[in-house]
Amino acid sequence: MDRKLILIAATKNKHKIEEFRGIFSSVSTGSLEVLSEEEAVRRYDVESAAEYVPPKETGKTFAANAFLKAAGIYRFLKVPLRKFSDADILIAADDSGLCVNILDGAPGVLSARYASTDGENASDAENVEKLLQEMEAVPDDKRNASFVCAISAILLRKESSAIELLSAEGHLAGMISRKPQGTNGFGYDPVMYLPEYGKCVAELDPECKNRISHRGKALRQLAYKYYGTY
Repeated sequence: MDRKLILIAATKNKHKIEEFRGIFSSVSTGSLEVLSEEEAVRRYDVESAAEYVPPKETGKTFAANAFLKAAGIYRFLKVPLRKFSDADILIAADDSGLCVNILDGAPGVLSARYASTDGENASDAENVEKLLQEMEAVPDDKRNASFVCAISAILLRKESSAIELLSAEGHLAGMISRKPQGTNGFGYDPVMYLPEYGKCVAELDPECKNRISHRGKALRQLAYKYYGTY
């Protein structure tokens, strides 16, 4: 059955939004529109014109933080979404990060703030530099790590007043390299080495990355759950 879907990606990260768009477009069986949280607020918050402030990521797990982000934008827009939309609406948020075995799972949920000194996000370069410094003395056979992505989504179907909660999770295992490689990525992509490809994630072309990445796997799982083909 063809469906009209408005997918609200609860993020400001342009790279993530493009991944959301690319994965869902490959699975979609009908009309699809992907909006960032900023675009959704501009379109639907027509009554208060208030500024949306994303919730603090205080969860202890990736799944908990993903739910906080999805629930935050839903609470802010729930009245106008129901009032003005003529399509299914899926509000999806992800929380993802790097878990290094020998660091007891760090950086984990603090991946974006790993090198921060004030609790706010640090730059990708700063986070990577701190990680490589901490891993400097770790031998090659002990540098195992995994990317983890948890997605939480709130589904508002056009024909129903009920709220459905969907979730998905994806993983990508590899090794931490000795130095950054590649420019086709963000976050820790330049130091996540994949032995089976002989490359770091940031050296992969976008099509390959979307196919095998932790976020790609989780997004595909979510898309299949929505479209009923999973």
